[in-house]
Amino acid sequence: GSQPVVTWDRLVQLGIHSSGPGRFIRVRATDQDGGSNIAQTTLTVTNTPPQITSSLGSDSVFEGDEVTLRARWVDPSPVDTHVVSWTALLGNSVVAASNLVDWSFTPADQGAFTIRLIVTDNDGGTSTRSWQLLSQNRNPAGTLTAPATIATGAVFQVQVLNSQDGIDDLAAGLRYSFDWNNDGQFEIVDMTNPSATTSFESEDIQEYAVRILDKDGGFSILRSNVTVTNSPPVGIFALSQSGTILEGASGLTVGITQLIDSSPTDTLAGFRFSYDLDGDGVYEIVNSVSPSQNVSIPNAGNFVFRGRVQDQHGAFSSYEVQVSAANVVPTIVSLNSASQVHEGNAIRFVGSFTDPG
Repeated sequence: GSQPVVTWDRLVQLGIHSSGPGRFIRVRATDQDGGSNIAQTTLTVTNTPPQITSSLGSDSVFEGDEVTLRARWVDPSPVDTHVVSWTALLGNSVVAASNLVDWSFTPADQGAFTIRLIVTDNDGGTSTRSWQLLSQNRNPAGTLTAPATIATGAVFQVQVLNSQDGIDDLAAGLRYSFDWNNDGQFEIVDMTNPSATTSFESEDIQEYAVRILDKDGGFSILRSNVTVTNSPPVGIFALSQSGTILEGASGLTVGITQLIDSSPTDTLAGFRFSYDLDGDGVYEIVNSVSPSQNVSIPNAGNFVFRGRVQDQHGAFSSYEVQVSAANVVPTIVSLNSASQVHEGNAIRFVGSFTDPG
């Protein structure tokens, strides 16, 4: 009636630990009086396939995130060897595969992926397990670069650097839209170029925004601001005549020409001109609309003329010109005297002279 049992661990100790042809097993029974008998039987060990114990961890990631997959299993045979096969499928299409025990898989795009693991032992035993992995669309990202300060009317360039998104989204190309006053209305829409330019016409702290859009509709909006400073008008201030200037010269003017202002609106509004024509530092003519004024050079010597041009916002540029006037010798217009004089008497001359000084 006794039923002897030999455990698997004991069979492994006896060297019976893998599938193969039948093996002879002898069993000896011994009684209390020392009598014994031996019986023999044939034992066939069949293969048990490995059992997968891996888990996926998280079942949801963002596109472009790396997922580390680790193949783990148990097998009752200590001598079996194993081959690992990973497969990532999107629908029925294989998008990635590996035979590494530990494998890193990165979803290139959004979608519902099937991750399949097959572990096969050297006897052909196979175990298969599958998981569902949801890859969510990632909103694109980037870094704005632009000047912090810009003059009115000057070219203002904004550029998005280090654009980031899923692999397939980057391959398809991102779209960039520019809102120059941050009012929610994009003046430039869905450009492939991550850079655009504009200009601002008045002093302000100007807010602006850039939207980055991917092929799946994911988007991010980057915002910043720029300090717009008023740029004064500039020009050339000069005397109307070049070369040697003689005292008493007439028809001379000083003026500001070749005027430039970076702001078109300032230029359209017009400029105001002020003049200091006697060199005392005080502007006698203020906020005139005339870009030039008549000047006089009454005598020989050095003269200083100053001019100032101002835009509608009060930004101005000041100039100075120095003039050296040369002396002009007097001109004898007429000269009369007596034709004879007695010795010892004085002679009287009568005449007229001119001199511009």
